[in-house]
Amino acid sequence: MQTTAFTLNANTWVEILGGNTALSLQIRTANKIRLHFNNSLTPPAADAPYFLIDSFPPRFDFDVTGQSGQSHVWAKADVTPAEIVVLRQSL
Repeated sequence: MQTTAFTLNANTWVEILGGNTALSLQIRTANKIRLHFNNSLTPPAADAPYFLIDSFPPRFDFDVTGQSGQSHVWAKADVTPAEIVVLRQSL
């Protein structure tokens, strides 16, 4: 199990699954972030489709399990910079 912090901006996608099969994340300093799922090591285009994730403190804001070794979860801030904490593991 790994706990990792990321600082996100609205211009750059960051891969947050890190080769694991499950993750939970908590948004620390913003109201929303964007998530994109794919099987590519190449970051998505700036205008790629995304899921908008809202922050609901103090719980984790998003959980995903059952990802394969080829799966990638990409995150970026919605509008304002965001800090997130990600708990990831292989189940």
